[in-house]
Amino acid sequence: MLFVAQITFAKDKDLLLKEARQFALDKDYNAAIKSYKAYVNIAKKDDLKEVYFELANCYFKSDDTKMAVKTLKTSIKK
Repeated sequence: MLFVAQITFAKDKDLLLKEARQFALDKDYNAAIKSYKAYVNIAKKDDLKEVYFELANCYFKSDDTKMAVKTLKTSIKK
C-alpha cells in the first residue's frame, strides 16, 4: 500500500512541475507561480535550484522583481 502511495505522490509531483512549466510557456505567470510553489512544498528534499530559477523567472516576467530576487537568493542557499 505504501508503494502505491509513493508512486501516486511522485506522479502528482511530476504533474505539478509539468503544469507549472506549461503555464510559464503560455505566459500565465500567476498560475505558473502557484504551481511552482506547490511543487516546491512537496519536493522539499529534491534538488530545486532549477525550479527556483524558473519560479524567479515567472516572478520577473510578472513584474515582481523583489520576489524574483528573493527566490534567486533562496536557490543559491539550497
